[in-house]
This record gives sequence, C-alpha cells and structure tokens, in this order.
Amino acid sequence: MLPWLFLSLAHAEPRSPIPFDGARGDELIRRVPSSNIRVGLFANHPVHHLVINGYGGLRVSGQRAQGSLTITLQSGKVRVRDEKKLDFTAPSVTIASRAGRWLDLKTDDHRQKRTVGWLEINAKSSDLQVIDVVPLETYVLGVVDGELGSVHFNPESLKAQIVASRSYVLASRGRHSKEGFDFCDSSHCQSFKGTGAIEAEFKLAVEVSRGQYLSYNGKPIPAYYHDSCGGRTASVQDVWDSPALPYLQSVQDGDREGAYCRFSPHAQWTFVANRHQLCDCFQQEGWIGENEALDAVRVVTVNASGRAQQVMIESSHPLWVPGPDVRAAINRYFGKEVLSSTVFLVQKKGDQFYFSGRGWGHGVGLCQWGAIALANKGKTYREILQHYYPGTQIDRLPEPEYVTADTDDVHRKG
Repeated sequence: MLPWLFLSLAHAEPRSPIPFDGARGDELIRRVPSSNIRVGLFANHPVHHLVINGYGGLRVSGQRAQGSLTITLQSGKVRVRDEKKLDFTAPSVTIASRAGRWLDLKTDDHRQKRTVGWLEINAKSSDLQVIDVVPLETYVLGVVDGELGSVHFNPESLKAQIVASRSYVLASRGRHSKEGFDFCDSSHCQSFKGTGAIEAEFKLAVEVSRGQYLSYNGKPIPAYYHDSCGGRTASVQDVWDSPALPYLQSVQDGDREGAYCRFSPHAQWTFVANRHQLCDCFQQEGWIGENEALDAVRVVTVNASGRAQQVMIESSHPLWVPGPDVRAAINRYFGKEVLSSTVFLVQKKGDQFYFSGRGWGHGVGLCQWGAIALANKGKTYREILQHYYPGTQIDRLPEPEYVTADTDDVHRKG
C-alpha cells in the first residue's frame, strides 16, 4: 500500500452553491483578526438533554459551576443544573471552561463532541440550540479533521485542503445567519467534528499555512472540494444554478496512468436496483404515473466533464430529467448515497438496472484523492491549488487567531 493512502475520506464536502458576494469577503478580511465563527452543533439532530464537562471547571452565564452541567428544555427556557446547588432557567445561557480549554458535550442520544471556545445555548420551541463560538483557525482545524478523518496523508495535500477550507469559510460565512450562526456542523456546510484528539500533523499544517486563503481579483473564493472526481472535475455552472466562475471550471485530473483519484475507494462503483424499486422511487417524485410501468432508464446527454446531464425515464410518457435530480431522488429513496456521483451509465438486464460510475461527490473544485496523488508526485500545495483553482492566488489574513501545533490552547498572534 502506498504510504500516502488512507482508509477513507470523510464525505463532508460543501454540497450546494453559496451566492458569492465579494464585498462581504472584503468586510470579513477587515474584521477577521477579532472575529469568531459561530457553529451550530448537532444541527441535524434535535437536542433535548445535554451534559457538559470542562477542563478546569465550568462557568455558566458568569456563575461558577460545580462539576458537570446538565442542560434541558423546561417551559420554553434553558434549565441549567450543576452537581451542587446551581439550578436556574433562562432563555439563553453561555458556557465556557474556566481554564479556557476544552469542553465535552454529550446529548441524550449519545452524540458526543469535544471543542474549545465557548457555547451559547438557546431555548427553541421544541429543543435546544447549541452554538459553538470559536476562532477562525480553530474552526478550520476542526473542519479539516472532519473532512479527512483517520488518514495517512501527504503534508502538501493537507495544506491544500486547509487553504481551500479557509477560503470557503471566508467566502461563505453567514450561510445560516437566519438561524443565528455561520455554519452547521454537517456536510451541508463543512463537517466540524470539534477539536478533540486532533493529530499533531494537522495542527502543524494549520499553523504553517495559517491565515492563507485563495483569492480572485482580491476577494476570497468559495473553494468547493469533493472526495474524488473520476478523472475530470466539473464546472460549477454545470452542477448548480450558478454563473460560470473562471476558477471553478472543469480540469483534466489524470495522466497516462489514469485518473489521479484512481486509488479512491469510490474510483469505480456499481449499484443495482430492481424495476419495482425504481418505479416506486420515480412515482414518488411524480415522474411516472401511479399505474405506469418503467421500461428503461438511459443517460442521453452528458456535460463536458462526462457527468449525466439529462436522463431519459421511459414509460408510457417518456420524460427527460436532469442527472443531478435523478441521483438525488435515488439516494433519497434508498436513504444513503447509493449513486456516489453523476458520472454514471445505466444498463438494464431483465428487471435489474445496473448503475456503473466513477468518483464521489459533486466534482467541483479540489479533488481530495487527486490532491493526494499530486502531492505524492512532488507537487507543492500551491501547485495543487493552482491546478484545481486556476487563476487564483494565495493571500494571507492579517495576524489571525490560530492553534499552535503543540497544545490545544487557542492563542492570538502578537
């Protein structure tokens, strides 16, 4: 096994487009040294009961707590209890470690997260909203750990991922502003695992590249990325309803030996569904009538990167459906990503439909497995980023907050 291969990349790509506002990017750059990122924790899982422990003890809304805290929802307010006498309710509370270190969180459905920074917990109509407020560089560290998982990586590909993630943060901050935070902790934004048990190499790579981000015409770019492209990345306008952006266009991602991402577990994949399953799926989408039979499914057009652009669903009333919509519908029906990408073809054998494809994810921007292969060939992180985001340059934020490589503490430069 090659030394830079790893078990699997966590599938946590930014999945949907963010309207890009360059002026907002300028504003972020001006205020980032003193700003924090607000992360909605457990965003896809309602929280009704939360236990919190902190290194060196806890402080809750200015009061010193004894031992762990138990947080519940009571009569539309946040109820806080410690292990001694503290017991009160409030619409919202803030919680931090008295030592300024880590916090351990555990929900009633046994979900756990370790993080630094401080927490804001708000009472909602039926559950608790948990927001982690962390410095930018700390957030990037937690995101990269969430993206790459347990990995034996090449340091140059790791730095490329860090710079891309930081760029995405600067260009897309405030995605959940209506909900009171910047990003959720799921793959809808970027997967944020928290900052517990992070590899020292991750911390070192974050510090080496601290503050660096990709820019185009002086503004940070939404640097999308994905697990594996299948040999060619996708143009942003071919994947989402987005204007063409010069730095998010399709690039060839391979050489005479094959696709750079050919060692990905998702380099090639196959999924088989029977006629009844697909018919039921398509009926739920309104693509086939209740009493109609499914005759065939065919990819009829592909875009410049080889991704299914239009799929023909043949019944008594043949219908053309966009490839991404077909992928989303089938994945939704089966409850998981059975179609890893839109780089696929379909064959019918009897009552079985065989989907064969390549890659995992939307295909826009940096291919994570491709970046590892390029790094293994001797490319630097700057060369890797220029390959996937042509025409961009690397700029640096002024004196950002960062996490050092030898401690979990958050420090400010200077």
